Amino acid sequence: MKNVLKRVVTILLSVALLMCILPAQTAKASTFKIPSNAKPFNGHYYKLYHVEDYITWDKAQQQCVSMGGHLVTITSLKEDTFIENQLFTEKGVYEWCFIGAYSNGDTWRWVTNEKFSYTPYSGWPVAGSNRICVKNTNSGKFDYWNKGHEFKYYICEWDTSTANILPDQVNLTSVKKASYRSINVAWNKVSGAKGYAVYMKQDKGEYKKVADITDPSITTFTATGLTGGSTYTFCVRAFKYIFGEKSYGDLSFEKSAKIGLVKAASVKLNVTSKSIAKGKSFTLKATETSVDANEPIIWKSSNTKVAKVSSTGKVTAVGKGTAKITATTKSTKKTATCKVTVK
Repeated sequence: MKNVLKRVVTILLSVALLMCILPAQTAKASTFKIPSNAKPFNGHYYKLYHVEDYITWDKAQQQCVSMGGHLVTITSLKEDTFIENQLFTEKGVYEWCFIGAYSNGDTWRWVTNEKFSYTPYSGWPVAGSNRICVKNTNSGKFDYWNKGHEFKYYICEWDTSTANILPDQVNLTSVKKASYRSINVAWNKVSGAKGYAVYMKQDKGEYKKVADITDPSITTFTATGLTGGSTYTFCVRAFKYIFGEKSYGDLSFEKSAKIGLVKAASVKLNVTSKSIAKGKSFTLKATETSVDANEPIIWKSSNTKVAKVSSTGKVTAVGKGTAKITATTKSTKKTATCKVTVK
């Protein structure tokens, strides 16, 4: 029996939205403690909850997720029998109890996306739009209600296996300058990981993903094409696949390295003159002639209505006419130009 905690989804959405603005030092591994009075069965734990105020199915699922579990998924006769014999122990109690099955059409689904293959002796209720499944604490029978209906009982389930747990936080061990234009990054291997994502930011900029490593045995990365006079900061996180979904662990603590500035004696472009049709583009490459020179290059167009140039030297033809694209070294102010004619 498999279990994908809804918490996985919560973490993924949070990290995806915040990874470019949150400092990596805030990333902590998440832990949960299974209630001591939860009942064990086949590597899983179960607990029946009875609340004073009525709650909805959504609220019950949220409560289970907040404790590291989910509403119970009943996928075998043995599991069904265990629940009836070990959890439904109050005599004379006839209540409906939320389980982790829901329907938005003609089929039932589990909150964990497990295969819906088990058929109980009483059968499953008819699926339909906006329905949730409940189990009776007295008869064991299954029935359905509309999703907004409220009850006082629900069952949470926890999985103690590691197959569907997010990978551990990466331990970033080293970030060191490799050359005047590159930095080496290294980290410890994470058990069970299927790969790693590497993020980098320059000075006070935002994090950007610079590598997606799909070989889990690779625990190093070299960032190249860097410019002098800047501090580069890195963080890494591991991922694995849970039911086909790429699922990430927490971001590592960040580490930084600074690239010293080596001034350029001059600069030249790979193209000095270019004719191009409106709407087309090409990329200019600036080469600093001094050994190890690594000054940042500033790009500028003399007429942006004719041709625009990006911060990486990509030129896009906007309208008919001519424009001069200039590459300037940031510190020494050395320049090189390309005449662009848009037809």
